[in-house]
Amino acid sequence: TQTPELALIAVRKEVERMMSFVTKMTDKLIHAVKVDDEKMFTRLIEDVKEAEQTTDVLEHKINLYLTSLSHGNLSRHAVAQAFSLFDVLNSIERMGDCGEKIARILEKFHTKQPFATADVNDLEVIAKLTKEITKRTRRILVDFQQPTRQWQAQAERTFAEAISDEEQLNALRKRLLRDRRERINAGQEASPDSITAYADILNNFERMGDYAMRVNENILGMRAEDRVYHSTLAQEQPALPPQ
Repeated sequence: TQTPELALIAVRKEVERMMSFVTKMTDKLIHAVKVDDEKMFTRLIEDVKEAEQTTDVLEHKINLYLTSLSHGNLSRHAVAQAFSLFDVLNSIERMGDCGEKIARILEKFHTKQPFATADVNDLEVIAKLTKEITKRTRRILVDFQQPTRQWQAQAERTFAEAISDEEQLNALRKRLLRDRRERINAGQEASPDSITAYADILNNFERMGDYAMRVNENILGMRAEDRVYHSTLAQEQPALPPQ
């Protein structure tokens, strides 16, 4: 009979598989942003929708299994892991939702060609960064299984990288919005619908990064706001006078 602890390890593998579908979605979206071939575009969008449906199914099945496990004879540590995985599942499912929203926006405006070449290039940039973030998040699910003293230092470095990734993604979204606004002011044509669609695509990529950060927080047992708080305190701390 499988012990609850081994069952949780099996759950983690399924959660990692669920995350892999989100990474595939971002990869498909990178190509969908730029592809000219109509059949290929349709296939890419359908692949994204199918991947999102798969994440929904996996979330439901894993949730049911975790619920049954949590009612069993679990250690305190195992209970904490189980509850953490519930939130991880929710975050990954939300990432899938964001990916599907992007696909539907691209699908809606595909024939209208609302984006200039510079717009498309910028969308590709943020899509690629989001893909890298989802890939790193997936690796965390594999690399950090059981917390021990040995991996604490690695976890600290990994979490610092995750914070840096999210900050980079947030800054990129703001810059791309500003750059497009400047291009429009300089004479680039843009309908009101295309302005809204462009912003919605950027916002959904950023939200995927936000949910990836929540996965990092839950798996690594850290909180981004704590890091910001302690970093601010350190900066505000007055220097000690020389002895």
